[in-house]
Amino acid sequence: MRDLIPFKALSSSLAPFVDPNFKLAVLAELIDTRVLDFGDFDSFLKFVEGPEYDYETDGYAPSAKAYDYLGHYPLSARHLRSVRFLELDGGLSIYDYVYPFWDGESGLFDVQSLDDLRHLPNLERLSVVSMLTSTDLKPLRTARKLEQISLGLIGTWENMDALLGLPRLKRLSLFKSNLRVRFRDPVMIALKEKGVKVGYFQ
Repeated sequence: MRDLIPFKALSSSLAPFVDPNFKLAVLAELIDTRVLDFGDFDSFLKFVEGPEYDYETDGYAPSAKAYDYLGHYPLSARHLRSVRFLELDGGLSIYDYVYPFWDGESGLFDVQSLDDLRHLPNLERLSVVSMLTSTDLKPLRTARKLEQISLGLIGTWENMDALLGLPRLKRLSLFKSNLRVRFRDPVMIALKEKGVKVGYFQ
């Protein structure tokens, strides 16, 4: 819990992020890679809610204080540069820090877009399993160091040509039903011609 700070030391905004749920995903990676240490979720919730907090009884509802704390936790340029992998998925451990018994059925933690990728200058791997409401891939153009991308079944992806502008892309995994023309998709053909290993799963 070495990185917990008083509420008065929190930022006044989400900066540099726009989407608080995208920031949660970033925090998940920083905690998982031990760049940040917030302790276990029970200790964290006692820190923000008070020592009387009992996740066994209180954990069936989200903690507004925890959500606010994480959203306004200040992240430095060093923190952002350290993020090499980002995953959007309902099983991220960060959600236990807000809502221990979240059932994954609500849109509480949904990420609205990938626009905030521009704040992760060294991102190399991106996995979108779920939790993303937008199917627009145009924001990927800002993630110039991406080498591996996995795109799950979110919907029909838009602006797939953004993948062609990623100079370091080596591997793309894609849910087959996302493709209108599947294997004949011109973007997939162009990626393969550039040497990108394209894999399909279902």
